[in-house]
Amino acid sequence: MAVIVITGASSGIGEATAKALAARGHSLAISARRTDRLKQLVQETDAADRILIVPADVAEPAALKALADAAGERFGRIDVWINNAGVSYPDKVPWWELEPERVDNIVRVNFLAPILSVGAALPWLKKGKNPQIINIGSVSGFVAVKGIYSATKFGIRGLTEAMRRELASEGVSASMVSPGYVRTELTANRDQVSNMPGPEIVVKEIVNLVEHGARRNVVVPGYYRVPIWLNTVLPGFVDFALGRRNAAKTR
Repeated sequence: MAVIVITGASSGIGEATAKALAARGHSLAISARRTDRLKQLVQETDAADRILIVPADVAEPAALKALADAAGERFGRIDVWINNAGVSYPDKVPWWELEPERVDNIVRVNFLAPILSVGAALPWLKKGKNPQIINIGSVSGFVAVKGIYSATKFGIRGLTEAMRRELASEGVSASMVSPGYVRTELTANRDQVSNMPGPEIVVKEIVNLVEHGARRNVVVPGYYRVPIWLNTVLPGFVDFALGRRNAAKTR
């Protein structure tokens, strides 16, 4: 069984992933700012003896090292590090109207934290079994639709690609799971949220990566590969379509 660190484990994809991996016998270090939610998560499993709670705000660099060291010291190694923590902003608020502090926090949580997590986790990953880092990206990292958020997810895609090549010499692999719209707290205020698949569809792919080895990139649900392909071969068409949609929202 693997030793797995999950950031942003208090809700959504992170919470569902933690429950699924705990149920399969893995040992976990789960992290988020909301300690009460992490404690509730542990109570809802039968794996309290295999789960370490580490309260942390990944926007703070020191918190990442503290998380890695706490997990490593408890379990002796880290096999998988999952960068899941993420934040966004309301669709109706243009990103250029956000307070600078809000923009800074989004970039720190979504992009800077995964960058800094490598240095924090690597000493413990090198002690692990088939160690790997899994970054949670987004379809928005292929088809930009939301300014700052998309920028951070494009960054995660480039980071993961570089990590896959640069960390090979360290014996560490890197993968990315890129969800489209799924039902989480981040999408709770969107239209047609009831028609979105649940986080379980993403969890299935994460579990597969953890247990069966790394892949370069996983897009889920799979039908999002169509707009990604269109954005590659017909970017002007996608500009037109999304431009019309955004214009309709402002009327």
